[in-house]
Amino acid sequence: MFKLATSRYLTWIIVSGVNTPVKQFRVNKRLLVVVACVAALAFLSALTLGIVQSFRIQHLQKNHQLAEAKKAQLDLQYQIDEQNKLLEAMSEKSVQMQSQLSQVETWKQQLQDILKKLKTEKISIKMTDVNVQASHESSENIPQSQETFTHQVSSAATSQKNTKWQKVSSQLQAIEDSWDQLSQQIPILLSNCDNQIVKYAHMPTLWPTDCQKINSRFGIRSDPFYKKTAFHAGLDIDGQIGDPVYAAATGVIKDVGYDKKKGNYVVINHQNGLTTHYFHLSKNISKKGDAIAKGQVIAKLGSTGRSTGAHLHFEVRKNNQHQNPELFLQQID
Repeated sequence: MFKLATSRYLTWIIVSGVNTPVKQFRVNKRLLVVVACVAALAFLSALTLGIVQSFRIQHLQKNHQLAEAKKAQLDLQYQIDEQNKLLEAMSEKSVQMQSQLSQVETWKQQLQDILKKLKTEKISIKMTDVNVQASHESSENIPQSQETFTHQVSSAATSQKNTKWQKVSSQLQAIEDSWDQLSQQIPILLSNCDNQIVKYAHMPTLWPTDCQKINSRFGIRSDPFYKKTAFHAGLDIDGQIGDPVYAAATGVIKDVGYDKKKGNYVVINHQNGLTTHYFHLSKNISKKGDAIAKGQVIAKLGSTGRSTGAHLHFEVRKNNQHQNPELFLQQID
């Protein structure tokens, strides 16, 4: 039990039994109040610290969530930027491809012109004559036509829905590489085709008359005047007096004149040591030094000189050595 005194102290008296001494404790009232206040403050401090810590944890969690959201936003923005860059690249490639397709159209027109020339010249160019070397691997990468080239572009556009942007970029690069190879090969091919056209334009492959009936061939024969075996250096082609005589190949008139045996004659100089000779003409309509195109009329068929009738004696010589004209004329389709 304790009693409350009016003094500054608070006294506790403890009585255990009748025969035991009484125990008495005195505590300063102010000290008791201070201890109580300190205990209260400690409790309030602990409570406040707990609340603050709880808010701090919530704040950290919220900041972490915001950081994760910002990172996700940055990642998304990066992907969008990369896609926009690729779209810009694809747009530029599209414009470039349109220009390249226009170039393909130009090449197509050039090839059509070449085919027209080939048809006019009545010749065929073997691919072995065109010195364009390309490996099998390279030829697989080069689009073989405008349709194939366009199909590759379309395939890349279709597959981008189901593939990564990097794969689309790789496909575009492959197309660009193919174009680089194509743009290097085709001009060479066109140039070589032009060279072949020039080469064959100077080859005497065109029949020099409208009539293609041969009265006497190249080689050993019985001479119609001396009635004995003799070498015939050309072809005697049948015809009517006044029929047009055409240049068998492109060239320059080397000689025009008259000879007792040849009659009126024309000689045309071509490339690679080739010359063509036209005898027994009724009329020459060209002069020495004239540039002559293949198929151009150079004279009129006749029977002048030593001749048994109207015909054209046609010769082909290489380095002044007689050649069989039929070996050239047989190149006609």
